[in-house]
Amino acid sequence: MFGHPNSKPVTTDHSPYIGSAAYGIGVQSYRLYFRTDGLGGFAWFAGGTHNDGTGNSGGGATLMSLTSTGLTVNGIFASSSDRNVKAGFEPVDSKSILKKVAALPIARWHYTNDVATPHIGPMAQDFSAAFNVGTDDKHIATVDADGVALGAIQGLNQKLNEELHRRDAESAELRQNLAALQSRLVRMETLIRKLSGD
Repeated sequence: MFGHPNSKPVTTDHSPYIGSAAYGIGVQSYRLYFRTDGLGGFAWFAGGTHNDGTGNSGGGATLMSLTSTGLTVNGIFASSSDRNVKAGFEPVDSKSILKKVAALPIARWHYTNDVATPHIGPMAQDFSAAFNVGTDDKHIATVDADGVALGAIQGLNQKLNEELHRRDAESAELRQNLAALQSRLVRMETLIRKLSGD
């Protein structure tokens, strides 16, 4: 039932394990794990019937698949964001975030184990150095990438509003100066007419 048709079942004296050397399900201290040879990966199906074809849901729906190229979720991927599971709230400077995003090196790249699929984005080391978030400098959590993007949008909005207010003030000053010049011009024209006897 478990493993490649040519593989032989494996048992251990240490922890429960069902399967073969390359494919199976095991239990370690505080962890349930699944093993594949790194090519087939894992899949979660809903409905359908058994099919031996790799990735074939047997008429059901593929909910998720995990291969050496990554995790694919067919539906939403939701990180917990409930206020009740968060603590240590601190305000952020959105304009500072925007400045850091603008300076963040963004490159086109591919993973070393998937050269055919291009991606665009920052390196985790640069992201970590700029924003000091996440568990390490090798990964970028989607919740942090989203937060930085939203913070930068707010910073851009603040910057735009400040520029609009500055231009509005400048425009109001120009209108005031123009009105004063028009008033002076009217007085000068009146004086010229008086002096010329018109």
